[in-house]
Amino acid sequence: MPVHHLMVGTWTPPGAIFTFAFDDENLTLELVKRTEIPHDEPISWMAFDHAKKNLYGAAMKKWSSYAVESPTSIVHRVSHPMLHEHNPNPNPSSHSLPHWLQPSGCNAEEESKLIPLVNLSAEASRADTNTRAIFVLAARLPPYAVYCNPFYTHAGHGTIFTPSPPSDSASSSSSSGPHPGCLSTATIQHYPYQPDSGIHGMVFDPPTETYLYSADLKTNKIWVHRRRNVAAAAASSPPHESAAATAATPAASLQLVGSISCPNQHDHPRWVAMHPSGKYLYALMEKGNRICEYVIDPETHMPVYTHRAYPLIPPGIPDKHRWTMYRADVCALSHSGKYLFASSRANSFDLTGYIAAFKLDDARGGAIERQICLNPTPTSGGHSNALTPSDWCDDWLAIVDDQEGWLEVYRWHDEFLARVARIRVPEPGFGMNAIWYD
Repeated sequence: MPVHHLMVGTWTPPGAIFTFAFDDENLTLELVKRTEIPHDEPISWMAFDHAKKNLYGAAMKKWSSYAVESPTSIVHRVSHPMLHEHNPNPNPSSHSLPHWLQPSGCNAEEESKLIPLVNLSAEASRADTNTRAIFVLAARLPPYAVYCNPFYTHAGHGTIFTPSPPSDSASSSSSSGPHPGCLSTATIQHYPYQPDSGIHGMVFDPPTETYLYSADLKTNKIWVHRRRNVAAAAASSPPHESAAATAATPAASLQLVGSISCPNQHDHPRWVAMHPSGKYLYALMEKGNRICEYVIDPETHMPVYTHRAYPLIPPGIPDKHRWTMYRADVCALSHSGKYLFASSRANSFDLTGYIAAFKLDDARGGAIERQICLNPTPTSGGHSNALTPSDWCDDWLAIVDDQEGWLEVYRWHDEFLARVARIRVPEPGFGMNAIWYD
């Protein structure tokens, strides 16, 4: 099948999801659909569920959910406000949220199952706070929960949604019940990091998805959580979570294993990726502009720094620019798990970002064997320069930027990167992450 579709979101309003067709024989990119979504809910990071039938978005002040019926049919189902903080002074006389904080798209059955709103703080969702929904991670193995992180202020908790189960109805679009895979209000957990945290990326251990690793950019830490069992979930559930939520999501909820500080005070981890073996973790340091390699302790499941790090910007840049003019962005493995890619951005349009590639040693469980390249990108990358390897082969790599609004596709062949197609979308904020649909 020569044509593959990708979807891309935006950093700023108006909200829209853009669908593109990439022809891997003719090497062309074509915009095939601009799907309008709620104006004030642009998606700065999006992710598919395990079956690619639902799309989840970090959408400014909301967590959004869309049914993906085809590459050109994407339907908004629900958006939930950020209510992850415990309210230390709940008002018992208040049993509802202001209209601007109500979930949109919920049916009556779902609204009746909302956790007690008087116990939650709405500070993160207020228009006068800078808190922003920043990252979503959908589990690939059951239970198929969705893990969400806010950023900037009021970002000390993560949120877990359990998607609605398959409907008994013959029609999944029936209005009598929630759409299968839609972010449900009934099964939700808010789990703590620390008050000044700012998580920007997470990854599950690939073999079992038992352990969750979180990159805390603001506190310069990497956190490790474990999915809880039924007994632990019931015993340690915070008082502001409903009994129904606890009973419904025991295996999806989390308990803290521990955290570690990064090797250098200037590191500030933004992203994490793991080898398919689960034995090695790679932490992308935003301010440190480097990839740090960690081996996973088989007993504790905590990452242990191997004292091996690789640059994401060229060596020799003076410190006054190294620490202020560049920010590493994301890292991701190729489909085979044999290669690791990473990107960085520049804080000036006069500079470029960079793409790096690394060879991983399968025989050693994923240790970094060598750095292959460090290539400049066409622009600074703006807020983005996010890269996404194709998820069915090692041949293709998509990268987006919001300096000029480009989506580009590169061919990875014989350990060389070559740009083969590009398209520009001159819309505000275009060029957040791209996700491969087929």
